Amino acid sequence: MSLKKSFIFSSINSYGEITINLISSMIIARLLSPEEIGIFSVAISLVGFAHLIRNFGIGEYLIQEKNLTRNKIRSAFTLNISLAWILAIIIFFIRGYVADFYHEPGIAKVFEIIAINFLLIPFGANSISLLRRNMRFDQLMLINLMSALVGATTGIICALKGMSYLSLAWAAIAGTCTTILGALFYSPKTSTLIPGFSDIKSIIHYGSFSSINQILQHLSVTAPDIILGKLQDMYTVGIFSRAAGSLNIVLTVLVNGVRPILMPYFAEAHRNNNQLNENYLQLLSIAILIIWPTIILTIFLAPQIIHLLYGEQWMEAVPILQILALEGFFWPFGLFAEDMLKATGNVKKIARIELILSPLRFILIIFAAKYGLIYVAFTAFISYSLKSLVFIFTLKTLNISPLSQLKKIIPNFFYITPISIALYFNSNYIEYANDISSIVNSFIIALLVWIATLIISRNKIYLQFSKKIIKS
Repeated sequence: MSLKKSFIFSSINSYGEITINLISSMIIARLLSPEEIGIFSVAISLVGFAHLIRNFGIGEYLIQEKNLTRNKIRSAFTLNISLAWILAIIIFFIRGYVADFYHEPGIAKVFEIIAINFLLIPFGANSISLLRRNMRFDQLMLINLMSALVGATTGIICALKGMSYLSLAWAAIAGTCTTILGALFYSPKTSTLIPGFSDIKSIIHYGSFSSINQILQHLSVTAPDIILGKLQDMYTVGIFSRAAGSLNIVLTVLVNGVRPILMPYFAEAHRNNNQLNENYLQLLSIAILIIWPTIILTIFLAPQIIHLLYGEQWMEAVPILQILALEGFFWPFGLFAEDMLKATGNVKKIARIELILSPLRFILIIFAAKYGLIYVAFTAFISYSLKSLVFIFTLKTLNISPLSQLKKIIPNFFYITPISIALYFNSNYIEYANDISSIVNSFIIALLVWIATLIISRNKIYLQFSKKIIKS
């Protein structure tokens, strides 16, 4: 499948999932309390470590491996099912100890259900990875959208039936079952559910570094939920989780249309010995041009976003969202650089970075949690920005210098400054009847100012886009 078609299907997939999950979140937030959301958030954050151990970089191995044979695929299935079933047993038996540690029996109940998920996942994992390797994003789109729809519907029905935080756990089970059925239906000819052992060693060699990266990244991302659940309470976890979840919606809208195809695209180009430098810098320019103005808009509209999505009981999440949104200025560097390094086989470099910065972030958040959510949010932002700066310098190994990336950053201050000024006056001197009118009008103002600055500056990307439209 061509890159253009891959992008189209990946975008439909991402934005379709956003729509389904957004509607589901809006309904669930009005059916469950912050405490109930907090219980599930802590439980799923802890189980996330087991998910990463289960994955062990196997999916990434199947995508980037230059000489992929049937024996390697069978060995991957063996490793997948062995890890998943062992972890399912561990999760089930430690549930009581974890619940006692947090003084919350609900965590044990969530662990019981999630353990079932681990028994199921291996039967679709290889097929999904091979579909990504083959860039069959049309089939992945159908699988993911159906999984999201079934999971969301299950969660809402369970919540209406009074199943509280367990509604979200059963939603995960329903989504996994749907994914497995879709993966098996579209399973590539090379896929197999037959165990093999001949190439396990090569998978473990790659997966050991990849899984370290993922575990440390998960530790970094979920540190606020895990720490706040112990040092504060489940209500506080729920508030932070909703702020982070709102920002994740923005992230999904901005980059998830293109990001799922980046690693397969970079990996394919690397296998064919193509130069990636110019393509990466072009992608960086486009990403900054779109992401930065959207982050400014998110910061100004945080009160309306939280109120519209989740209701009055979640308004404490507004300042947390505004602080966390500052991370967005570093998304183009942290996210895309990581995909580039993975695709070119540089997982060891990522592992070294994560090994230093993720524990540091965790420790800093422990200290910040004693003083409240605002301090935790600022600590999360500072640690993410530091990590992104390290990635910028790490790309020197691929002949992408920090200076070449800096040249893509500087012009964008010209675009975001007028937008910030316009939104400041709009939010402080104009009153709107409701959240929707405020969001729509603010978006239109930001869009018009953005387009005006592109025209005045004669932005190269804008001019290229305009020429294509005129020709068509």
